[in-house]
Amino acid sequence: MRYRLHTVVAILFWQVGLAQQRYVDEVFTEAQLELTTDVAYATNTDFLFINPNCATLMAEFTDLQAFTDQGLPYPGAYLDPDDPSTCVKLTSLFMDIHAPAQDVDPCEARPLVLVLHDGGLLPPPMNARPYGMRTDSSVTALCRTLARRGYVAAAVDQRYGWNPLITSLDARRGSFLNAIYRAMHDVRAAVRWWRAQGTGNGWAVDPDRIAVVGAGSGAMVALATAYWDDPEELFSGQLLPLPWDSTISYIDTTLVGGIDGTGGHWNLYRDNGHSAEIQFVGSLGGGLVDTLWIAPGDIPAAALHCIHDVTFPFDHGTWFGWLVDPLFQVNGGQAVMRRSNNLGNNDPFSNMPGGDPHTDRARSLYGTIVDGVTIGNGAQAEGLFPVVRPMNASAFQESQPWHWWDPQGTFALVEIAPGFTTHDQALLYNPDMSATKGMAYIDTVAGYLAPRIKLSLDPLDCVVGTPDHGTEPHSIKVEPNPAKDRFTITSSDSSVHQWRLFDQQGRLLRSEVSNHARTIIIERGDLPSGLYLLHVQVATGTEVLPVVLE
Repeated sequence: MRYRLHTVVAILFWQVGLAQQRYVDEVFTEAQLELTTDVAYATNTDFLFINPNCATLMAEFTDLQAFTDQGLPYPGAYLDPDDPSTCVKLTSLFMDIHAPAQDVDPCEARPLVLVLHDGGLLPPPMNARPYGMRTDSSVTALCRTLARRGYVAAAVDQRYGWNPLITSLDARRGSFLNAIYRAMHDVRAAVRWWRAQGTGNGWAVDPDRIAVVGAGSGAMVALATAYWDDPEELFSGQLLPLPWDSTISYIDTTLVGGIDGTGGHWNLYRDNGHSAEIQFVGSLGGGLVDTLWIAPGDIPAAALHCIHDVTFPFDHGTWFGWLVDPLFQVNGGQAVMRRSNNLGNNDPFSNMPGGDPHTDRARSLYGTIVDGVTIGNGAQAEGLFPVVRPMNASAFQESQPWHWWDPQGTFALVEIAPGFTTHDQALLYNPDMSATKGMAYIDTVAGYLAPRIKLSLDPLDCVVGTPDHGTEPHSIKVEPNPAKDRFTITSSDSSVHQWRLFDQQGRLLRSEVSNHARTIIIERGDLPSGLYLLHVQVATGTEVLPVVLE
């Protein structure tokens, strides 16, 4: 197959243009990022350690409400889960903030992405997984690649606390819904915290441009934060323990607070005068209890979801939690995108041109049937990246390919049954887990979400770099192009740190960390004829160049 160069340029114009844009492609290097860890944003009730049957429970909460209202520090006994002198326990919530260093980035109004971890609303290894914290590999990697694109990305704690081992199915269902509700309150508290910092915050965040992205249960929290915002939604559908009685909800707002995250005898959050509204939500394999929560004019959404996901269904189905009993019906990425598109909520990016490998890959699947799974048409599917993974012989189909962990890590070696570890359990849903695979999927996640976040948040224009630390495109050439047997990367003014070669579907084919050479020869090997995208990382940025193999 032969290609004309002007045709190649036309096909790749949108991709190359995006690759040079802040907030879409990586314009900063890893060395130009800074990390601020353990930034406290809230303290509230710890439902992992609370004793609901304690005789002094309500009195202790009355005391805690008084401490909160008076702005006094909480007594240490409440913050120590091993101290038997109190029934109520509190937990402090933190975030790790990843951002371009301000000495290389003069932008004073950077959009913020809050990233929520997976884990089933329980900590490892209690959740029978080796992951479930803000420091998870996938969370950190996603924050770093977003920061390299110019965003400020914060990995955010949410409170744990549902009980999958309660005997009663009804109680398990209520426990999980309440855990989602409380975690949603945490995210809203984090948003209010950022807005309270104002425009003079230490990370140059624009408090009017905030996105939330989550994976798994974190994606469920993210979607709830975006769309679970009407008090009437607490008294309808699956929120009713007795379907015929719309006056009783699983959520007791007199105890856990209103839907805005404030009030309630067991809840210590207060209205600080700032909005908890966000402008975009991203879901990685998550679900929403009720798509009717999405109303006309709500914020845009995007989702990446495995088509055979057995944890949260790709479209609509039953969520079983840990046990075989069905907890409730849940709507996955495809159902959320269908509703969002039908209401016009995804209009900010619904007409986004193709040409980048991630958009083209997603759209190539719209209106098709893959391994028996029907993927919606384009008008209803915009914002959806269907993740196609090989089907397993067992009933455990893959759900979170972007996760990875250390098989020899402390949590991974914990046995949840004789000779069966959390590592073994997690492999059931990610059988070929590896850092290489996880990083490749994080590249896809960021490559698909980043331009949609940009179009949804409409951030202010910012100069990338300073005269001394610029990230303007370097003089990088690929010759010959088109190529037959090999091609050469030449960088005239900066050594190459790494190169990565992608196909048109956004799949990483090859990569190499360079020994800071300025000339690199790449052998074609068994690569078929076609168009490829070569990402070349130098000292202060990444360039994306089209490569044609004849």
